[in-house]
Amino acid sequence: MAQNESATTGPNRYEDDIDLADVNEGDRIDPELIPRSPHIVVGEKVSRHLAQPNSPKNEDERTFSVRLIASGYRDQFQDVQAALVYDPGSELFARLSGHTSSGAWNQKERDWKVRDVGRNIEIVDQWDVEIPDLEEFGETEEEFVSEWAEILFDNIRYGDEPGDELQEFDGKKFRLRDYDGRTARVEYELVAEVDEMSALDINEYVTDTVDQRGRVNIGIKNASSTVTYVVLDPDSMDRLDGPMTQDSQSDGRLSIGSEFEGEEVTIGLLNVE
Repeated sequence: MAQNESATTGPNRYEDDIDLADVNEGDRIDPELIPRSPHIVVGEKVSRHLAQPNSPKNEDERTFSVRLIASGYRDQFQDVQAALVYDPGSELFARLSGHTSSGAWNQKERDWKVRDVGRNIEIVDQWDVEIPDLEEFGETEEEFVSEWAEILFDNIRYGDEPGDELQEFDGKKFRLRDYDGRTARVEYELVAEVDEMSALDINEYVTDTVDQRGRVNIGIKNASSTVTYVVLDPDSMDRLDGPMTQDSQSDGRLSIGSEFEGEEVTIGLLNVE
Protein backbone atom coordinates (compact mmCIF):
# COMPACT_ATOMS: atom_id res chain seq x y z
CA MET A 1 0.00 0.00 0.00
CA ALA A 2 1.21 3.54 -0.71
CA GLN A 3 2.92 5.30 2.12
CA ASN A 4 1.27 8.23 3.77
CA GLU A 5 3.33 11.23 4.77
CA SER A 6 0.58 12.61 7.01
CA ALA A 7 -0.78 10.21 9.60
CA THR A 8 -4.07 11.97 10.31
CA THR A 9 -4.56 15.21 8.42
CA GLY A 10 -3.48 16.90 5.25
CA PRO A 11 -2.72 15.46 1.81
CA ASN A 12 -1.13 12.04 1.48
CA ARG A 13 2.24 11.51 -0.18
CA TYR A 14 2.46 8.33 -2.21
CA GLU A 15 5.85 6.69 -2.52
CA ASP A 16 4.84 3.26 -3.78
CA ASP A 17 1.99 1.33 -5.41
CA ILE A 18 -0.29 4.08 -6.67
CA ASP A 19 -3.96 3.14 -6.88
CA LEU A 20 -5.93 6.05 -8.32
CA ALA A 21 -9.05 4.75 -6.56
CA ASP A 22 -7.37 5.76 -3.28
CA VAL A 23 -5.95 9.18 -4.13
CA ASN A 24 -7.67 12.51 -3.59
CA GLU A 25 -7.29 15.96 -5.02
CA GLY A 26 -4.25 17.61 -3.41
CA ASP A 27 -2.38 14.36 -2.70
CA ARG A 28 1.28 14.26 -3.68
CA ILE A 29 3.11 11.55 -5.64
CA ASP A 30 6.82 10.82 -5.73
CA PRO A 31 7.94 11.99 -9.22
CA GLU A 32 9.82 8.73 -9.75
CA LEU A 33 6.49 6.83 -9.82
CA ILE A 34 5.21 8.70 -12.87
CA PRO A 35 6.63 7.39 -16.17
CA ARG A 36 8.48 9.92 -18.28
CA SER A 37 7.29 8.35 -21.52
CA PRO A 38 4.08 6.73 -22.86
CA HIS A 39 6.28 3.83 -23.97
CA ILE A 40 6.95 2.76 -20.36
CA VAL A 41 4.53 -0.01 -19.46
CA VAL A 42 2.77 -0.81 -16.20
CA GLY A 43 4.79 -3.31 -14.18
CA GLU A 44 8.14 -2.09 -15.47
CA LYS A 45 10.75 -1.38 -12.79
CA VAL A 46 11.15 2.23 -11.71
CA SER A 47 14.89 1.66 -11.27
CA ARG A 48 15.36 1.29 -15.03
CA HIS A 49 14.31 4.89 -15.58
CA LEU A 50 15.88 6.78 -12.67
CA ALA A 51 18.06 9.72 -13.65
CA GLN A 52 20.68 8.37 -11.22
CA PRO A 53 20.15 4.62 -10.87
CA ASN A 54 20.71 3.09 -7.46
CA SER A 55 23.59 0.74 -6.86
CA PRO A 56 22.79 -2.98 -7.37
CA LYS A 57 22.73 -3.66 -3.62
CA ASN A 58 20.22 -0.83 -3.10
CA GLU A 59 18.12 -1.34 -6.24
CA ASP A 60 14.68 0.25 -6.29
CA GLU A 61 12.16 -2.62 -6.40
CA ARG A 62 9.15 -0.39 -7.09
CA THR A 63 7.24 -0.78 -10.35
CA PHE A 64 5.10 1.61 -12.36
CA SER A 65 1.37 1.22 -11.76
CA VAL A 66 0.12 3.98 -14.08
CA ARG A 67 0.66 4.83 -17.74
CA LEU A 68 1.62 8.28 -18.98
CA ILE A 69 -0.92 9.42 -21.57
CA ALA A 70 0.24 12.99 -22.17
CA SER A 71 2.54 15.58 -20.65
CA GLY A 72 3.47 19.21 -21.21
CA TYR A 73 4.07 22.54 -19.55
CA ARG A 74 1.56 24.86 -17.94
CA ASP A 75 3.61 28.07 -18.26
CA GLN A 76 5.80 29.70 -20.88
CA PHE A 77 8.90 29.39 -18.69
CA GLN A 78 8.44 25.60 -18.48
CA ASP A 79 8.74 25.69 -14.69
CA VAL A 80 5.42 23.93 -14.08
CA GLN A 81 4.65 20.66 -15.81
CA ALA A 82 1.38 18.77 -16.27
CA ALA A 83 0.55 15.15 -16.97
CA LEU A 84 -2.43 12.92 -17.67
CA VAL A 85 -2.02 9.35 -16.42
CA TYR A 86 -4.14 6.21 -16.54
CA ASP A 87 -4.37 3.43 -13.97
CA PRO A 88 -5.54 0.22 -15.71
CA GLY A 89 -6.11 -1.43 -12.33
CA SER A 90 -8.79 1.01 -11.21
CA GLU A 91 -9.65 2.15 -14.75
CA LEU A 92 -9.24 5.79 -13.70
CA PHE A 93 -7.52 8.81 -15.20
CA ALA A 94 -5.75 11.49 -13.13
CA ARG A 95 -4.59 14.98 -14.01
CA LEU A 96 -1.34 15.95 -12.31
CA SER A 97 0.87 19.01 -12.07
CA GLY A 98 4.15 19.88 -10.39
CA HIS A 99 7.27 21.99 -10.69
CA THR A 100 10.13 20.78 -12.82
CA SER A 101 13.45 19.97 -11.14
CA SER A 102 14.83 23.33 -12.21
CA GLY A 103 11.72 25.24 -11.11
CA ALA A 104 11.21 23.60 -7.70
CA TRP A 105 12.58 24.99 -4.44
CA ASN A 106 12.07 21.79 -2.48
CA GLN A 107 10.78 18.22 -2.67
CA LYS A 108 7.20 19.28 -1.96
CA GLU A 109 7.19 21.45 -5.07
CA ARG A 110 8.85 18.70 -7.12
CA ASP A 111 6.17 16.17 -6.20
CA TRP A 112 3.34 15.62 -8.61
CA LYS A 113 0.10 17.02 -7.20
CA VAL A 114 -3.22 15.33 -7.97
CA ARG A 115 -5.54 17.91 -9.50
CA ASP A 116 -8.43 15.70 -10.56
CA VAL A 117 -9.42 12.03 -10.89
CA GLY A 118 -12.17 10.56 -13.05
CA ARG A 119 -13.27 7.59 -15.07
CA ASN A 120 -14.20 9.44 -18.25
CA ILE A 121 -12.99 12.37 -20.34
CA GLU A 122 -15.61 15.00 -21.17
CA ILE A 123 -14.98 17.74 -23.73
CA VAL A 124 -16.30 21.01 -22.30
CA ASP A 125 -15.05 23.45 -24.96
CA GLN A 126 -13.61 23.29 -28.47
CA TRP A 127 -12.22 25.81 -30.95
CA ASP A 128 -10.03 26.04 -34.08
CA VAL A 129 -11.94 23.06 -35.40
CA GLU A 130 -11.14 21.94 -38.94
CA ILE A 131 -13.06 18.91 -40.22
CA PRO A 132 -12.88 19.11 -44.05
CA ASP A 133 -15.15 16.09 -44.57
CA LEU A 134 -17.67 16.88 -41.80
CA GLU A 135 -20.69 16.68 -44.14
CA GLU A 136 -19.97 13.02 -44.81
CA PHE A 137 -20.64 12.16 -41.17
CA GLY A 138 -23.95 13.98 -40.73
CA GLU A 139 -22.84 15.45 -37.40
CA THR A 140 -22.16 18.88 -35.99
CA GLU A 141 -18.58 19.89 -35.20
CA GLU A 142 -19.32 19.55 -31.49
CA GLU A 143 -20.70 16.02 -31.89
CA PHE A 144 -17.82 14.93 -34.12
CA VAL A 145 -15.09 16.24 -31.82
CA SER A 146 -16.70 14.79 -28.68
CA GLU A 147 -17.04 11.39 -30.34
CA TRP A 148 -13.47 11.63 -31.64
CA ALA A 149 -12.14 12.20 -28.11
CA GLU A 150 -14.34 9.42 -26.70
CA ILE A 151 -13.00 6.89 -29.21
CA LEU A 152 -9.40 8.01 -28.61
CA PHE A 153 -9.62 7.53 -24.85
CA ASP A 154 -11.51 4.26 -25.19
CA ASN A 155 -8.58 3.00 -27.27
CA ILE A 156 -6.17 4.27 -24.61
CA ARG A 157 -8.01 2.20 -22.00
CA TYR A 158 -7.35 -0.89 -24.10
CA GLY A 159 -3.63 -0.20 -24.25
CA ASP A 160 -3.19 1.99 -27.31
CA GLU A 161 -0.88 5.00 -27.19
CA PRO A 162 -2.33 8.35 -28.33
CA GLY A 163 0.71 8.99 -30.52
CA ASP A 164 0.47 12.14 -32.64
CA GLU A 165 -3.30 12.24 -32.30
CA LEU A 166 -3.01 14.07 -28.95
CA GLN A 167 -0.76 17.13 -29.12
CA GLU A 168 0.12 20.38 -27.28
CA PHE A 169 -1.07 19.11 -23.90
CA ASP A 170 -0.90 21.71 -21.12
CA GLY A 171 -2.93 20.12 -18.35
CA LYS A 172 -6.49 21.21 -19.14
CA LYS A 173 -6.28 21.60 -22.91
CA PHE A 174 -4.84 19.75 -25.87
CA ARG A 175 -5.06 19.52 -29.66
CA LEU A 176 -6.57 16.59 -31.54
CA ARG A 177 -5.06 15.89 -34.94
CA ASP A 178 -5.24 13.00 -37.37
CA TYR A 179 -3.60 12.00 -40.64
CA ASP A 180 -6.66 13.04 -42.67
CA GLY A 181 -6.13 16.71 -41.86
CA ARG A 182 -8.75 16.98 -39.11
CA THR A 183 -7.81 19.05 -36.09
CA ALA A 184 -9.43 20.65 -33.05
CA ARG A 185 -8.31 22.35 -29.86
CA VAL A 186 -10.27 21.22 -26.83
CA GLU A 187 -10.63 21.73 -23.11
CA TYR A 188 -11.62 18.69 -21.09
CA GLU A 189 -12.71 17.61 -17.64
CA LEU A 190 -12.39 14.31 -15.85
CA VAL A 191 -15.79 13.07 -14.75
CA ALA A 192 -16.84 10.30 -12.41
CA GLU A 193 -18.58 7.18 -13.62
CA VAL A 194 -22.18 7.84 -14.52
CA ASP A 195 -24.35 6.96 -11.55
CA GLU A 196 -26.90 4.23 -12.26
CA MET A 197 -29.78 6.43 -11.16
CA SER A 198 -28.73 9.37 -13.30
CA ALA A 199 -28.58 7.02 -16.27
CA LEU A 200 -32.23 6.03 -15.79
CA ASP A 201 -34.65 8.13 -17.80
CA ILE A 202 -37.31 8.68 -15.14
CA ASN A 203 -40.31 10.58 -16.51
CA GLU A 204 -42.43 10.91 -13.37
CA TYR A 205 -42.17 10.43 -9.61
CA VAL A 206 -45.09 9.28 -7.44
CA THR A 207 -44.85 8.97 -3.64
CA ASP A 208 -47.33 6.81 -1.75
CA THR A 209 -47.65 4.45 1.23
CA VAL A 210 -47.74 0.78 0.28
CA ASP A 211 -50.99 -0.90 1.31
CA GLN A 212 -51.48 -4.35 2.88
CA ARG A 213 -51.49 -5.99 -0.53
CA GLY A 214 -48.19 -4.42 -1.54
CA ARG A 215 -49.75 -1.82 -3.85
CA VAL A 216 -49.18 1.87 -4.47
CA ASN A 217 -51.38 4.37 -6.26
CA ILE A 218 -49.60 5.73 -9.34
CA GLY A 219 -52.62 7.70 -10.56
CA ILE A 220 -55.70 6.98 -12.64
CA LYS A 221 -53.97 8.36 -15.76
CA ASN A 222 -51.55 5.43 -15.50
CA ALA A 223 -54.31 2.82 -14.97
CA SER A 224 -54.55 -0.34 -17.08
CA SER A 225 -51.09 0.23 -18.52
CA THR A 226 -47.82 -1.64 -18.85
CA VAL A 227 -45.50 0.18 -16.47
CA THR A 228 -41.70 0.08 -16.18
CA TYR A 229 -40.61 1.48 -12.84
CA VAL A 230 -38.09 1.62 -10.00
CA VAL A 231 -38.80 1.77 -6.27
CA LEU A 232 -36.92 4.57 -4.48
CA ASP A 233 -36.40 5.69 -0.90
CA PRO A 234 -38.38 8.98 -0.74
CA ASP A 235 -35.75 10.68 1.44
CA SER A 236 -32.42 9.60 -0.04
CA MET A 237 -33.77 8.61 -3.49
CA ASP A 238 -31.65 5.46 -3.28
CA ARG A 239 -32.93 2.64 -5.46
CA LEU A 240 -34.66 -0.10 -3.47
CA ASP A 241 -35.84 -2.27 -6.35
CA GLY A 242 -36.16 -2.39 -10.11
CA PRO A 243 -36.28 -1.58 -12.89
CA MET A 244 -39.30 -3.88 -13.26
CA THR A 245 -42.19 -4.04 -15.72
CA GLN A 246 -45.77 -5.10 -14.99
CA ASP A 247 -49.37 -4.09 -15.62
CA SER A 248 -51.14 -1.54 -13.43
CA GLN A 249 -54.71 -2.13 -12.28
CA SER A 250 -57.82 -0.33 -13.54
CA ASP A 251 -57.89 1.90 -10.45
CA GLY A 252 -54.32 3.11 -10.98
CA ARG A 253 -52.73 0.85 -8.40
CA LEU A 254 -49.45 -0.98 -9.02
CA SER A 255 -48.35 -4.03 -7.06
CA ILE A 256 -44.68 -3.64 -6.05
CA GLY A 257 -44.48 -6.42 -3.44
CA SER A 258 -45.63 -7.15 0.10
CA GLU A 259 -42.10 -6.61 1.46
CA PHE A 260 -42.79 -2.86 1.23
CA GLU A 261 -46.13 -3.07 3.13
CA GLY A 262 -46.74 0.00 5.29
CA GLU A 263 -43.70 1.87 3.97
CA GLU A 264 -43.71 5.18 2.16
CA VAL A 265 -41.91 4.82 -1.17
CA THR A 266 -41.35 6.84 -4.30
CA ILE A 267 -42.06 5.19 -7.63
CA GLY A 268 -39.96 6.38 -10.54
CA LEU A 269 -41.91 5.78 -13.74
CA LEU A 270 -39.59 4.99 -16.64
CA ASN A 271 -42.21 4.07 -19.21
CA VAL A 272 -46.00 3.77 -19.30
CA GLU A 273 -47.72 2.18 -22.30
